[in-house]
Amino acid sequence: MTRIDASNVIVHVECARLHSFVLEGRTLFIVATRDVRYVRIQVDCLLVDRELTAIIGHELQHAAEIAAAPDVVDGRSFAGLLQKIGFLQCCSTSERYETNAAIDAGGRVRNEMLVHRVVSIARDSSH
Repeated sequence: MTRIDASNVIVHVECARLHSFVLEGRTLFIVATRDVRYVRIQVDCLLVDRELTAIIGHELQHAAEIAAAPDVVDGRSFAGLLQKIGFLQCCSTSERYETNAAIDAGGRVRNEMLVHRVVSIARDSSH
């Protein structure tokens, strides 16, 4: 979040029907002006809270990757960035790239949510 806040990237997160059995979220480059770059994150809001939060964390990492790359100013340059720092995702019908940093970010968020839940349950059961 700090990298995004310090940049000229504005992120809009919205619920979306992604019409896919494997895609739970995606990051889209919308438009760049002279002063700001707009990114849209779409997530499947029908996911359970922990998974939804993890997907948002994952997609926000992609926004942070855009924020760290001032030369990303459109969909084509975003795709180029993903090709450079990421890898082609296996078993997809269309070209989809992924980054290890985004996978790690989603995993960290998922684990933090799990730990928070375990602590909350333990706290509740001690009363």
